[in-house]
Amino acid sequence: MLYSKIIKELKKQSVSYDLAKIGDKYGVITSSFNPENYPIYSFEDILKWYVNDEAEQKELYNLEDLKKIMPLFLGTLSQDYTKDLDNSLTLQYLFQILFGNSDLNPTNIEIMIAEKPKMVPFYDFADYGKISPNDKEGIFYKFNHNRQKKRIPVNEEIKTFLKTANSENLRLIKEYLEQIKTFNLDSYITEIEETTNYKIPFITQMVLKKEIIDNTLALERIMK
Repeated sequence: MLYSKIIKELKKQSVSYDLAKIGDKYGVITSSFNPENYPIYSFEDILKWYVNDEAEQKELYNLEDLKKIMPLFLGTLSQDYTKDLDNSLTLQYLFQILFGNSDLNPTNIEIMIAEKPKMVPFYDFADYGKISPNDKEGIFYKFNHNRQKKRIPVNEEIKTFLKTANSENLRLIKEYLEQIKTFNLDSYITEIEETTNYKIPFITQMVLKKEIIDNTLALERIMK
């Protein structure tokens, strides 16, 4: 719920979560972001359409290759690959780094074919904050910037992005970092508690805030 709130504060679309309880167990629930039942395709669907080989599908699951594959896929649906969609795809990659998402796999990015193709709102925040730019081995982002024969540590992935990204994408990630630094996380947590009528355990609050602050500071150090 906290990451959904932060993404909305950045003026980007996210599903709205509410707290749910079954017995003594808590979880989250959200209303459908597709009540009209528009066709939805995950990036896994798109990669399977493009190539049959599973190993090649994994290699092609990166920002640069998908920007070439998506126009071809949308062409089969008589749809255009718009600038807005291109920007939304880039944003998926940037937010993965900004929020330490360790689980941005091809099933967690989807496009909806409505009046025009668009990315579905951000959702599934369970593994946000679970990966840090300080991690050097054994932990990897799922969504790479370009094609890799083997998985590379997150700090190397960020350095690759910084070396190859265009000036607009570099400007964007710096701008988002500055905005996140100004956010009052305590007030967002209080809002969530008031909305859900549930007191978030102190240790949970501390862990969430630490993940966000540490990730932001680590990114700043790498980008200097």
